[in-house]
Amino acid sequence: MVPPEAKGHDNSVRERDDAHLQRMGKKPVLKRNFGILSILGFSCTILGTWESLLGTFTGPLRNGGSGGAIYAFIFGWVGTFASFMVLAELASMAPTSGGQYHWAAMLATPKHMKFISFITGWFTVLGWQCAFAAVAFLTGSMIQGAIILGNDLYHAMPWHSMLICWASLSFALIINLVGGKILPRAGVVLLVVHIVGFFGVLIPLVYMAEHNTKEQVFLSFHNGGGFETQGLSWFVGMTTCAFAFGGGDAAVHMAEEIANASKVIPQTLMLSIGINGCLGFGILIATMFCTGPDLGGKLGGITGYPYMGIFLEATNSVSGSLAMSAIILVVYIGALMGLLAAASRQLWSFSRDRGVPGWRLWSRISTSRQLPVPALIVSVTIAWLLAILESGLMSPWRTSCLWQYRPSTYRTSWYRSSSSSAASAATYPCTMTARTKLSTCQALSLSGAHFATLVSWAPSLTAMP
Repeated sequence: MVPPEAKGHDNSVRERDDAHLQRMGKKPVLKRNFGILSILGFSCTILGTWESLLGTFTGPLRNGGSGGAIYAFIFGWVGTFASFMVLAELASMAPTSGGQYHWAAMLATPKHMKFISFITGWFTVLGWQCAFAAVAFLTGSMIQGAIILGNDLYHAMPWHSMLICWASLSFALIINLVGGKILPRAGVVLLVVHIVGFFGVLIPLVYMAEHNTKEQVFLSFHNGGGFETQGLSWFVGMTTCAFAFGGGDAAVHMAEEIANASKVIPQTLMLSIGINGCLGFGILIATMFCTGPDLGGKLGGITGYPYMGIFLEATNSVSGSLAMSAIILVVYIGALMGLLAAASRQLWSFSRDRGVPGWRLWSRISTSRQLPVPALIVSVTIAWLLAILESGLMSPWRTSCLWQYRPSTYRTSWYRSSSSSAASAATYPCTMTARTKLSTCQALSLSGAHFATLVSWAPSLTAMP
């Protein structure tokens, strides 16, 4: 039997949450199933800093070197922490699923608030849809890489990865449609896997692998991109470290399903960046000490993910390498569920404010499930269609993706050729705006570059204030 005091406290929290929404002109229609642990689990899993670093650490190694990668990570961590402090403050004042576009309207002048909010909303919606599709593709290609690791006779084809991606998307959709208590409980389980799995990968890797010297790790710098200066090369490599902190504001877009949202969301944002920063820094140091000059050898090149080759070189066991890789895959699948939830809520919220075509449909809430079912389905459909880009069935789409990559390529080329420091300073914001393109394409060298060109806009779009 629940004590009367507990019931009174729950009612007080619910009334306060509803009052926040009503103050912003919104009606509470979603069920608040998430608490601090469950939403922290989803936030940490979507951030997945240590897991994503294992998949993309070759970017800062090529441009910056081992030492450059470590210092770039620290730089990116501090910058992200500062950004999250601002987001936490805004979330405490206005906890709504709209997040950034709602805050933009709050902070803009009355004359420009609608335009700024509309543009920010579109950038955020597109960013989350692209991020969801990107992680779906990464999940499919990583599972395919694990199959290559475990079966020498397997002949990988791009459409295999597409089918695996579709299966992962279908699983995420089913879990989200079931909803209820499953998602919050899954968040707690994923938090445990995220933290315990870190040690499950770190300890065998550090204990069994051959180690580089501390001079090689902390004092080694490399300009693999042929840039004019080492500093510029370091900044290019740093984009991968910034990518590792993308998606951390997922808790914001789940605000209307979190109990005591005005307190829980700020706590979640700061805890998630602290936990993921520590774990990411630890795995980066370990990887730099345990990575040989061949970056995972032939297996790393075949799978497209050098960390699988590094695991095999360290453990000298296919089963052990598969077990370590499986931990990362579980987290990626969990992140896919959380990304779908956040992306659909962002789309639903913007549709509720009539910001997208067909808003009447996308803003509907299932009365039986108390979930934005149309927004969930359309988010998965978009990711399904984007996955076809890598199936080899839509070559014209590949060409259009390459055209999207051209502007950032031209900026970078002009940046290299310019000897003027003033010109370099002027183009630096453009280069950083197009961040993650080069590093992501390098990381997905196994037939993934064209798809990554499209979806790698996601971190830039979701970072809109």
